[in-house]
Amino acid sequence: MSVEDNGTGMTAEQLKRLFTVFYSTKGIKGTGLDLFIADKIIRQHGGDIVVELSLGPGFRFCVRLPREPARGAPHGQQKTQDGSAS
Repeated sequence: MSVEDNGTGMTAEQLKRLFTVFYSTKGIKGTGLDLFIADKIIRQHGGDIVVELSLGPGFRFCVRLPREPARGAPHGQQKTQDGSAS
């Protein structure tokens, strides 16, 4: 899955800190939690999130998740062979 932005883009320093807790470029309007939490959840499910910069303004976030859950990843309710939830 990918999400594109057509904003002003990012500097190399901003890109380095992008997934750091409490880092925000929005000043008091941002908490700096959203990308940190998104990255953590995606990695806990065996995936990754990367940022692709373009020439000029904007960037793209690409999220990759595995089809099968990662070992040790949290699972929802598991069904038994007879179809009932366990």
